[in-house]
Amino acid sequence: MGTQFKKAVELIKSYGFKVYIYKDKEYGYFTDGKNIGYFQYSNFEGFTFDSVHQPCRDAGTGYRIASGIHSVETITKKLCERCFLPIPEGFILTTIKKWNDWEHFVRKHWSKDLLIEQ
Repeated sequence: MGTQFKKAVELIKSYGFKVYIYKDKEYGYFTDGKNIGYFQYSNFEGFTFDSVHQPCRDAGTGYRIASGIHSVETITKKLCERCFLPIPEGFILTTIKKWNDWEHFVRKHWSKDLLIEQ
């Protein structure tokens, strides 16, 4: 796990969210217990943040909320909370269903055994 990603994990935790990542990867989830967001880092694109909802044919498993974030300092609590919106600003699709809470998501997630709480 690189320095930028480690800093982001600590920052997101400082906002009061639990953070779960995959071992030796630079992507994972954050939650307030009920709502779920996804984030990842790459040297090329920087950080991306996505909403997370139950899989559906029309909208996959989440919406891209933000991308191209190259400075950890610009990751705000407000940005993280935007990932929790039922339907993020600018999207009109209403057929999605959010997960009931983190436990509901983890029970259904195919790789739950690989997630590590930070």
